Amino acid sequence: MVSTGDPPVPRVSVEGTRESVPETHFAPASRADENTLREMAEAISADPLASALMRISGEIVAILNAERQIVAVNDGLLRRIGAVSAVSLIGLRPGEALKCVHAEDHPGGCGTGPHCMDCGAVAAILLAQSSGHPVDRECQIHVNTGTPASLDLMVRAVPFRFMDGRLVALILHDVPA
Repeated sequence: MVSTGDPPVPRVSVEGTRESVPETHFAPASRADENTLREMAEAISADPLASALMRISGEIVAILNAERQIVAVNDGLLRRIGAVSAVSLIGLRPGEALKCVHAEDHPGGCGTGPHCMDCGAVAAILLAQSSGHPVDRECQIHVNTGTPASLDLMVRAVPFRFMDGRLVALILHDVPA
């Protein structure tokens, strides 16, 4: 949940031919192309400091590009979702990787549907990107990985520069029920 004292998160719309048609209900829907994603993922995995930082935390960690797509993950995230390799997650958004039930509500994917306006993870990422400062939020993600469940998380989004890109480290911590 976003507390009332927080600055508003910007909404995005695109001018339509006859009237203004929302492209998304919340976060921008645009995505990076495959070559850009692959190059960034390779650069992060080849960088000794970035690789070490991904192994330090026992938390769930994903590195996101400016379009909120995964370009690197740690073993904690792979274990959490039962993925064999990080390669299958490159280009997905966090809700898509975690199997959020709302990730496919809108053609733009995670962050663009009507339920996404209440998502603490998307809000933290957007605010971190716009402010340039770390942002913490609570988040409950309803997932379906065969059986419906809810993930209660504390989310920390930390923006940083890497090479010529502006990235966000997304750290997810399970909150005991």
